[in-house]
Amino acid sequence: MIKEYKFQSLGEENSYQQFPEKFETNNHILFHGTAEVNFENIKKQGFQPKADGELSSISFAKKSSLALSYACAARNDLSPKGIIIMVDISNIKQECIVDQNFGIHLSPKFQPKIIGYCLVPENYTFK
Repeated sequence: MIKEYKFQSLGEENSYQQFPEKFETNNHILFHGTAEVNFENIKKQGFQPKADGELSSISFAKKSSLALSYACAARNDLSPKGIIIMVDISNIKQECIVDQNFGIHLSPKFQPKIIGYCLVPENYTFK
């Protein structure tokens, strides 16, 4: 079951984190920010690279605060809300993961397990 978490409008005092500390500090839990409209397709078809072909992998952040910035940037008229999707990568072999300072890149053939999400309100401004 995928759990919805309430949006935390706290700012710097909470480091913009949207999920409980036990997830934010777990090395197997990562975060992906996008427009809410993409969530149903992600649940059905998995995470896919952008259609523009710019990247062949999907990025996941170590902290929800970075995913929050992507969720805010992805909002548009079709999808006024953003979403931060929390995933568990413990089912993916380490050699399939490309580590980066911010998080990881994954090929779409390796899909993490979605365990939670947080909707970002349309009126929230990320500073």
